[in-house]
Amino acid sequence: MRNVGKQLGVEAMSLYHHVASKDDLLDWVFTLIHLPAPGEPWRAAMRARALSLRRVLSEHTWALALTELKLPFGPAEGAHTFAAELNLSAQDYPHLAELVIGRSYRYADEFENGLTLMFDGLARQVGPPPGRRNRT
Repeated sequence: MRNVGKQLGVEAMSLYHHVASKDDLLDWVFTLIHLPAPGEPWRAAMRARALSLRRVLSEHTWALALTELKLPFGPAEGAHTFAAELNLSAQDYPHLAELVIGRSYRYADEFENGLTLMFDGLARQVGPPPGRRNRT
């Protein structure tokens, strides 16, 4: 609450006139996230929800900064430094090497790429919708 108050230019204690706790404040933020309509295809629904979440948290930087601070590397450090510290072999992990070697990494820049990778993996696990077959 101290950090939120600082960003808003008010004392943390004055926030308690409007919300009972930090949890209440976070609950309010999460009510701003767009929820997809029932029956919408899962991939489109999840993508819309994730992008809405990202937008809402970007508008409330105190909430987003908490998420990005938990990354295992700093903004100046980049993912390549983190990967080097893990001592993973590029031969054993070629896709990871392709992703991080020689590239700069910004969490915000990779958000949609991460969604695509995650949804592609889920789609492979779930398979095609009932009544549809893969064409080979």
